[in-house]
Amino acid sequence: MSPEIDGGAILLARQSLESDIFYWKPAEWWKIWIYILLKVNHKDTKLFKRGTGYFCWTNEKSYLKGITKHQWHECVRWLKKATQITTRKTTRGMIITVINYERYQTLKHYQTNTKTNTPTEAQPKHNRSTTDTIDKNDKNERKDTTMQKEKISFDFKKEKWENITDEDKSGWLEAYPACNIDTELAQMRQWLISNPNKKKKNYRRFITNWLSRAQEKGGTKKPYQSEEVKEQALREQKQQENKKRREEERIQEQKIKDEIEIKLRDMNPEERQKLEVEAKEEFKKSVGIVRPEREKVFIDGWIRNWVEIGVKANFSIEEIEPRPPP
Repeated sequence: MSPEIDGGAILLARQSLESDIFYWKPAEWWKIWIYILLKVNHKDTKLFKRGTGYFCWTNEKSYLKGITKHQWHECVRWLKKATQITTRKTTRGMIITVINYERYQTLKHYQTNTKTNTPTEAQPKHNRSTTDTIDKNDKNERKDTTMQKEKISFDFKKEKWENITDEDKSGWLEAYPACNIDTELAQMRQWLISNPNKKKKNYRRFITNWLSRAQEKGGTKKPYQSEEVKEQALREQKQQENKKRREEERIQEQKIKDEIEIKLRDMNPEERQKLEVEAKEEFKKSVGIVRPEREKVFIDGWIRNWVEIGVKANFSIEEIEPRPPP
């Protein structure tokens, strides 16, 4: 008897070969999808139910070699749109729930036509076998017809692509937003013309692999910036704005100080005497009883305060109604 395999397993339906994520989307997305299926809980726990798990890109990137953060988020966004998963944000990551996990990860939900051979069932089984063969042939014919319509090729004699539809371009644009699809196809065309001996069996895969590499390098849409680059640019812009604002405030403060010194230096003696009298009266009411030695400091501060108010308010001292400084 073979030893048991540690770690458990998942079920993978053969219908996956006809799924959009396997057939149409980048190869990296299929890898992400399988990783999610492997990572979510296979049974209920105190934290998460069956088919649910916690994901954080910081932790997942060590397993998803060759996959970028942008590809991870784009794939998750598409899986949500395709109603394959639901997500709930957390402080450091997200909780992902596979919607049909119970259905596709329960073995009894998969049907089989294999039955025990008995003499009484020999003839019916033969009939069923014939019918099954016909049905399978019909399905294969329909599948072959579909594949033939969707197969992309490159005509080396005419030096042009064949069977690329607008739907293909739309799907590639969604998967690789940094790439200019027409530009990339033109570059692929020139590469194929320059390398006629390197014909491909699957040109659709050739195109998606090319676009995936171009996306990782920054794409052909200029200028292109990832979300991290955009956030960094915004932070730098705010820092520059704050720095400029602080510099303007510093210049303005220095300008006010200089103007205050000029006003104090050129003050009319009569105006200064008037302010000194007011300051002395206020000093006697508030501070003079306790700290008489502080009279000169108080008077100088009083006069400076009134001059500063006049400078900041852009009025002369005479136009301001006298009142105690704050």
